[in-house]
Amino acid sequence: MKKGQQSSSKTKTNKKPGRWEDPNYVQIKSNMLSFTATIDNIREKLENRNDVKTLLSKTPFWPLIEAYMQKRLTKVECMKSNYDIVRLIKDYDTKTRKFKFNDGHSEMKSQDVAEIFGLPDRGNKLPSTTSSTRPNLHFVKKYFSGYKKITKTSIDKCLNLALEDETEEGPMDVTRLIILQLFMTNLFCNSGVYTCLDIHNHNRHLRRDGEI
Repeated sequence: MKKGQQSSSKTKTNKKPGRWEDPNYVQIKSNMLSFTATIDNIREKLENRNDVKTLLSKTPFWPLIEAYMQKRLTKVECMKSNYDIVRLIKDYDTKTRKFKFNDGHSEMKSQDVAEIFGLPDRGNKLPSTTSSTRPNLHFVKKYFSGYKKITKTSIDKCLNLALEDETEEGPMDVTRLIILQLFMTNLFCNSGVYTCLDIHNHNRHLRRDGEI
């Protein structure tokens, strides 16, 4: 090979182990960070909006929203953590179906989750509608008539518009959009979330094998 001429063959390097080979790796998804970004973008505008805060405080979601607004939930705390999940799994006793903390055991119930998030674990059943039976709402026309699909980005844009609305509809529109964003990011599953189904199938296999 002449001097200065590079070899056409690439130098082989040791392949790094994939994340799936890490025994402590768990695939999870956290949407809490997304809602943090929304609140951060409108926090200054919300500081003097007591009308919006009053409306939000009347909803069952206020304790969770207030935690975001007062920065009790920081970006670091809202990021997903694989290893925290691993610790929880290791501390779970499949025989007693309880978590072991120090010298005691604790059982997690739906009421506990509701208390932690400040949300009711039961609510009113929503009506089932179709494109033909869906009510023609002024709020939807006002903000989403130009959108084929409601996304986080579209809600953020509508929030900025609603915060500039000085009519009587403005405060209620801001309240609705904040709660809608909370639903989209934290409380409702989307097409990219399949963890619940995976857990269901995993538990089904464990029951079949007699492990739980």
